[in-house]
Amino acid sequence: MGLFDRLKKSLGPTKKQMMETVKAMLDLMEMDIKDIWGITDTKQFVLAMSGWIHRKSNFGTRLSALTDEERVVYIVVSFRGEVNNGGFQQFLYSSSGAFAGELLFSLSAIGAKRTAELYRGVLESFPWGIPTDIVQRRKRLEEALTEDILKAIDFSDDEFFKDPDDLDQLLYRYIMNNQHRIT
Repeated sequence: MGLFDRLKKSLGPTKKQMMETVKAMLDLMEMDIKDIWGITDTKQFVLAMSGWIHRKSNFGTRLSALTDEERVVYIVVSFRGEVNNGGFQQFLYSSSGAFAGELLFSLSAIGAKRTAELYRGVLESFPWGIPTDIVQRRKRLEEALTEDILKAIDFSDDEFFKDPDDLDQLLYRYIMNNQHRIT
Protein backbone atom coordinates (compact mmCIF):
# COMPACT_ATOMS: atom_id res chain seq x y z
CA MET A 1 0.00 0.00 0.00
CA GLY A 2 1.41 3.35 -1.03
CA LEU A 3 1.69 6.46 1.10
CA PHE A 4 -1.36 8.05 -0.54
CA ASP A 5 -3.48 4.96 0.10
CA ARG A 6 -2.36 4.78 3.74
CA LEU A 7 -3.10 8.48 4.21
CA LYS A 8 -6.50 8.12 2.57
CA LYS A 9 -7.30 5.13 4.79
CA SER A 10 -6.17 6.96 7.94
CA LEU A 11 -8.47 9.89 7.17
CA GLY A 12 -11.44 7.72 7.96
CA PRO A 13 -14.66 7.06 6.13
CA THR A 14 -15.28 8.27 2.64
CA LYS A 15 -18.06 10.69 1.79
CA LYS A 16 -20.09 7.75 0.46
CA GLN A 17 -19.67 5.83 3.73
CA MET A 18 -20.64 8.89 5.75
CA MET A 19 -23.75 9.40 3.60
CA GLU A 20 -24.70 5.74 4.07
CA THR A 21 -24.33 6.11 7.84
CA VAL A 22 -26.45 9.27 7.88
CA LYS A 23 -29.11 7.55 5.74
CA ALA A 24 -29.18 4.56 8.09
CA MET A 25 -29.60 6.89 11.07
CA LEU A 26 -32.40 8.81 9.35
CA ASP A 27 -34.11 5.54 8.43
CA LEU A 28 -34.03 4.50 12.09
CA MET A 29 -35.39 7.84 13.25
CA GLU A 30 -38.30 7.58 10.80
CA MET A 31 -39.39 4.05 11.73
CA ASP A 32 -42.91 3.18 12.79
CA ILE A 33 -43.41 2.33 16.47
CA LYS A 34 -44.50 -1.24 15.62
CA ASP A 35 -41.20 -1.87 13.83
CA ILE A 36 -39.08 -0.24 16.53
CA TRP A 37 -40.03 -2.88 19.11
CA GLY A 38 -38.30 -5.50 16.93
CA ILE A 39 -34.89 -3.79 16.96
CA THR A 40 -32.38 -5.81 19.01
CA ASP A 41 -29.40 -3.42 18.95
CA THR A 42 -29.66 -1.11 21.99
CA LYS A 43 -28.22 2.02 20.35
CA GLN A 44 -30.33 1.59 17.22
CA PHE A 45 -33.43 0.96 19.33
CA VAL A 46 -32.88 4.12 21.41
CA LEU A 47 -32.19 6.19 18.29
CA ALA A 48 -35.32 4.89 16.56
CA MET A 49 -37.47 5.38 19.66
CA SER A 50 -36.19 8.91 20.21
CA GLY A 51 -37.02 9.70 16.58
CA TRP A 52 -40.52 8.34 17.03
CA ILE A 53 -41.09 10.27 20.29
CA HIS A 54 -39.80 13.47 18.68
CA ARG A 55 -42.19 12.97 15.76
CA LYS A 56 -45.09 12.16 18.10
CA SER A 57 -44.49 15.45 19.94
CA ASN A 58 -44.09 17.32 16.62
CA PHE A 59 -40.45 17.88 17.56
CA GLY A 60 -41.28 19.36 20.92
CA THR A 61 -44.16 21.63 19.93
CA ARG A 62 -46.82 19.20 21.23
CA LEU A 63 -45.33 17.73 24.39
CA SER A 64 -48.85 17.27 25.74
CA ALA A 65 -49.20 14.38 23.25
CA LEU A 66 -46.58 12.40 25.19
CA THR A 67 -47.17 10.11 28.14
CA ASP A 68 -45.15 10.88 31.27
CA GLU A 69 -42.75 8.06 30.37
CA GLU A 70 -42.30 9.33 26.81
CA ARG A 71 -41.65 12.80 28.20
CA VAL A 72 -38.85 11.39 30.39
CA VAL A 73 -37.23 9.85 27.31
CA TYR A 74 -37.72 13.06 25.30
CA ILE A 75 -36.06 15.17 28.01
CA VAL A 76 -33.09 12.84 28.55
CA VAL A 77 -32.47 12.42 24.81
CA SER A 78 -32.74 16.18 24.22
CA PHE A 79 -30.38 16.86 27.12
CA ARG A 80 -27.84 14.32 25.91
CA GLY A 81 -27.94 15.70 22.37
CA GLU A 82 -27.34 19.26 23.51
CA VAL A 83 -24.54 18.33 25.91
CA ASN A 84 -22.88 16.20 23.22
CA ASN A 85 -23.07 19.19 20.87
CA GLY A 86 -21.60 21.77 23.22
CA GLY A 87 -21.60 20.77 26.86
CA PHE A 88 -23.91 21.69 29.71
CA GLN A 89 -23.79 25.32 28.63
CA GLN A 90 -25.24 24.33 25.25
CA PHE A 91 -28.09 22.54 27.02
CA LEU A 92 -28.85 25.50 29.26
CA TYR A 93 -28.72 28.07 26.46
CA SER A 94 -30.75 26.03 23.96
CA SER A 95 -34.51 25.59 23.81
CA SER A 96 -33.99 22.24 25.61
CA GLY A 97 -32.86 24.23 28.64
CA ALA A 98 -36.56 24.83 29.30
CA PHE A 99 -36.47 21.31 30.80
CA ALA A 100 -33.73 22.21 33.28
CA GLY A 101 -36.17 21.89 36.16
CA GLU A 102 -37.44 18.47 35.03
CA LEU A 103 -34.12 16.95 34.10
CA LEU A 104 -33.08 15.67 37.54
CA PHE A 105 -36.37 13.78 37.82
CA SER A 106 -35.96 12.36 34.31
CA LEU A 107 -32.37 11.26 34.91
CA SER A 108 -33.40 9.65 38.20
CA ALA A 109 -36.35 7.94 36.52
CA ILE A 110 -34.06 6.09 34.12
CA GLY A 111 -31.49 5.36 36.85
CA ALA A 112 -28.75 7.75 35.66
CA LYS A 113 -27.37 8.48 39.13
CA ARG A 114 -23.90 9.70 38.12
CA THR A 115 -25.21 11.91 35.33
CA ALA A 116 -27.80 13.33 37.74
CA GLU A 117 -24.99 14.13 40.20
CA LEU A 118 -23.04 15.93 37.49
CA TYR A 119 -26.12 17.92 36.54
CA ARG A 120 -26.90 18.67 40.19
CA GLY A 121 -23.40 20.14 40.49
CA VAL A 122 -24.09 22.40 37.51
CA LEU A 123 -27.44 23.46 39.01
CA GLU A 124 -25.77 24.38 42.29
CA SER A 125 -23.89 27.07 40.37
CA PHE A 126 -27.26 28.76 39.81
CA PRO A 127 -29.03 28.82 43.20
CA TRP A 128 -31.71 31.15 41.82
CA GLY A 129 -32.90 28.38 39.50
CA ILE A 130 -33.05 28.15 35.74
CA PRO A 131 -35.98 29.98 34.08
CA THR A 132 -37.97 28.07 31.48
CA ASP A 133 -38.31 31.15 29.28
CA ILE A 134 -35.32 31.15 26.92
CA VAL A 135 -34.81 34.93 26.93
CA GLN A 136 -34.89 35.16 30.73
CA ARG A 137 -32.73 32.05 31.04
CA ARG A 138 -30.03 33.37 28.71
CA LYS A 139 -30.02 36.75 30.45
CA ARG A 140 -29.67 35.14 33.89
CA LEU A 141 -26.94 32.81 32.66
CA GLU A 142 -24.97 35.68 31.13
CA GLU A 143 -25.17 37.56 34.44
CA ALA A 144 -24.18 34.54 36.52
CA LEU A 145 -21.40 32.87 34.53
CA THR A 146 -18.09 33.52 36.21
CA GLU A 147 -14.72 31.98 35.47
CA ASP A 148 -15.13 29.59 38.43
CA ILE A 149 -18.58 28.49 37.27
CA LEU A 150 -17.30 27.94 33.74
CA LYS A 151 -14.46 25.77 35.09
CA ALA A 152 -16.95 23.72 37.10
CA ILE A 153 -19.16 23.29 34.04
CA ASP A 154 -16.16 22.28 31.93
CA PHE A 155 -15.29 19.63 34.51
CA SER A 156 -18.88 18.33 34.38
CA ASP A 157 -18.69 18.27 30.57
CA ASP A 158 -15.53 16.17 30.67
CA GLU A 159 -17.10 13.72 33.11
CA PHE A 160 -20.32 13.53 31.09
CA PHE A 161 -18.43 12.63 27.93
CA LYS A 162 -17.14 9.52 29.72
CA ASP A 163 -20.81 8.37 29.77
CA PRO A 164 -20.62 7.25 33.40
CA ASP A 165 -24.10 5.70 33.36
CA ASP A 166 -24.29 4.29 29.80
CA LEU A 167 -27.34 6.38 28.96
CA ASP A 168 -28.29 4.23 25.96
CA GLN A 169 -28.52 1.13 28.14
CA LEU A 170 -30.52 2.96 30.82
CA LEU A 171 -32.88 4.50 28.26
CA TYR A 172 -33.37 1.09 26.65
CA ARG A 173 -34.15 -0.54 29.99
CA TYR A 174 -36.49 2.30 31.00
CA ILE A 175 -38.39 2.10 27.70
CA MET A 176 -38.69 -1.69 27.88
CA ASN A 177 -39.87 -1.54 31.51
CA ASN A 178 -42.51 1.03 30.51
CA GLN A 179 -43.44 -0.49 27.17
CA HIS A 180 -47.15 -0.39 28.03
CA ARG A 181 -46.92 3.43 28.41
CA ILE A 182 -44.95 4.07 25.21
CA THR A 183 -47.59 4.07 22.51
